[in-house]
Amino acid sequence: MRTTKTTTPRADYGPQQFPGRLGLAPWEFDRALTLGVIPPADLGGRWSAAVVKDAAARIGEIRAAVGTCPDMDATRAAERLSERFGVPVAPDAVAELHRAGHIPYAGSYKGHPLYDGLALERFTDRAALEAARRDGRLLDRTSAARPSASGTPISPT
Repeated sequence: MRTTKTTTPRADYGPQQFPGRLGLAPWEFDRALTLGVIPPADLGGRWSAAVVKDAAARIGEIRAAVGTCPDMDATRAAERLSERFGVPVAPDAVAELHRAGHIPYAGSYKGHPLYDGLALERFTDRAALEAARRDGRLLDRTSAARPSASGTPISPT
């Protein structure tokens, strides 16, 4: 015998039920809150059904605002940029893009920086990427001492 679960509308939603109701991943929900496209909880850490209903009606707008790229470490960011631009990108180049002000930190995980996924998604400056690929390259002592094609030692400047 099969039973049917009856669900009654909720009066309020918690921080796991709300994104689940909208079909948002936790990172999408967090970013939507940070960007202000979803308001802060209005019932002491929970959201009223009216707020959830309003957000559900604006889900297209919310998804467009949060983007499709979660915050990520330098290795994953480098892979994402490599795929988009069709050139090899090292994690050091991502760090250089941050130093140059193109891709901000979004936080950290276990002491390592996370780069802003929305900034990565919107990044289109090929010249800045090429400069970061060149300037972000780390050289060990042997590579730095090796002469370049012009005969002068390669300098990590």
